[in-house]
Amino acid sequence: MNNASNLKLGISFAVCASVAFGIMVTFVHSIAQQTPNNVIVLFRFIISFLYILVILGLRVYRKQPINLSLKKYPLQIIRSIAGMLAMLLLYLALAYVPLVDATLLSTTYPLFLPLIILIVLRKTINIRVWVSLTISFIGITLILEPGYEIFNPAALFALISGLLAAISIFIVRMLSKENDVYSIMFHYFLIALIISSLISVFHWQLPSPHILLVLCAIGVFGTIYQELTIRALACSPATLVSSLMYLNVVFSGFFGWLFWHEMPNLLDIIGIILVCCGAMLTIIFFRFEY
Repeated sequence: MNNASNLKLGISFAVCASVAFGIMVTFVHSIAQQTPNNVIVLFRFIISFLYILVILGLRVYRKQPINLSLKKYPLQIIRSIAGMLAMLLLYLALAYVPLVDATLLSTTYPLFLPLIILIVLRKTINIRVWVSLTISFIGITLILEPGYEIFNPAALFALISGLLAAISIFIVRMLSKENDVYSIMFHYFLIALIISSLISVFHWQLPSPHILLVLCAIGVFGTIYQELTIRALACSPATLVSSLMYLNVVFSGFFGWLFWHEMPNLLDIIGIILVCCGAMLTIIFFRFEY
């Protein structure tokens, strides 16, 4: 397959991943106020762990090599905790924040990655990246609705989710230099499943048949989103895929309007435009190679 075909395939995977993400957060939004977050996260990881077991089983059946050993395991534990908390905070925000706002704030990880690399690796950041980051954070401030309460607390959960996602991605890129991608996924899902199971023991609520069906749908579409994103990254440059991930905002906004008649106000619209423009400029100007 030539480069042009690979690029088209990667774009298709990225767009489909955004649709899957939009469907997933829509399901979460529909039950977030009546279902404990830990239960939603638990089912998300149950489905994902079953999926990775199927993938590994198929590799065994096809007599393909499997290496589940993992170097730098403490980093994997940190990554798993960061990834799980990012998901937990996003789902918590979805109970109180419009779909489009929660989605946008949780996908701010490209803005935090340069700052993490600056702090951890002591890499310099050029002026164009600083300008791009400033544009985006002005947009974030508008979306957080500054007022008498300073900021919307629930929206802050979504923003912190973006920061934790950036930490998780940073560690994954470090781990991927020495470990197989499926090994990283297996250990991530396993650790997150164990932790979320332990949390759910103390805050368990038996879901109704309807809620159970929605929980399974969240797990399925969340797993589809993750798999399609991996495939998109395998076919296309990371900068392109990261930019296309902001389609998550478009599809989430559409579903929010379709099912809950959620319409962004003027500050939201200006903030969304600033964040998307600033994030894409950050992706273009900053190289995430380290």
